[in-house]
Amino acid sequence: MEQVATNYFAELAKIDVSAHTEKKGKFTYLSWAWAVDVLRKHDPTATWEVIRFNGVPFMSTDCGYFVEVAVTCHGITLSQIHPVLDNSNKPIAKPNTFQINTSIQRCLVKAIALHGLGLYIYAGEDLPDGETTKETPQESVLKPTPAIRAKWETGGGNPDALESWFANCIKDGKSIEEIDQFLTEKIKEMNGNTNSSQGKPATDNQRKAIFATAKDKGLDNDGIKRLVEYLTKKQSTTELTSKEASDVIKLLKETPQEDIHAMISPPIDISDDDLPF
Repeated sequence: MEQVATNYFAELAKIDVSAHTEKKGKFTYLSWAWAVDVLRKHDPTATWEVIRFNGVPFMSTDCGYFVEVAVTCHGITLSQIHPVLDNSNKPIAKPNTFQINTSIQRCLVKAIALHGLGLYIYAGEDLPDGETTKETPQESVLKPTPAIRAKWETGGGNPDALESWFANCIKDGKSIEEIDQFLTEKIKEMNGNTNSSQGKPATDNQRKAIFATAKDKGLDNDGIKRLVEYLTKKQSTTELTSKEASDVIKLLKETPQEDIHAMISPPIDISDDDLPF
């Protein structure tokens, strides 16, 4: 029988979740679907339960509405109570079913965080208004995504300067999506100014190399199409220039498989109304 690590919390706590977070306003949220996926891969027997109050998945009190989720991992059950809040973290006086379900999803992520995964995201959130930590959660959590790193290198940026440049962008209030789009536009500008040799179409061998390398990373034809579109805004490999094809091949070879799949996965809104309960 396989032995469970003596400190599973430490294993989950050391996982970098920054590529799977989303910034809404001044708050950072972790994808509940990704968190559940990691939890179940770490412990296939892990379960969670939405607590019922008189048969309904929420509790109404004089000071607002609350939900509760209990998560069991490696036989240890920890529960989290979460108020029903809007995107500004303000209580909702009369929440609808969608808002209650959103709070259940956020509560689920926090209950999983009690077991270690992504717990550092919430550092400082319990400070009174007006008090801050030396670093905001966004500054300490968010890091350049694999796509941003690839585009930075494609644009000829100094790899050693990326971290500080990215941190300054975050401090200026830019989201990861905005930073990614900025780099995409810069690359498009560069491509518009390239000479004829750089604008040559990709060769058959380059396209074959893209498909072969992508298959090794577990991508099907649809996944390859989405990756090409995500990186170059082109609809297929037949539209790629030789340089773009080389950049795609380089990213496929140097980027871990899970990061590639996360890069092209459709964005998961934590307010998706599909949590089973």
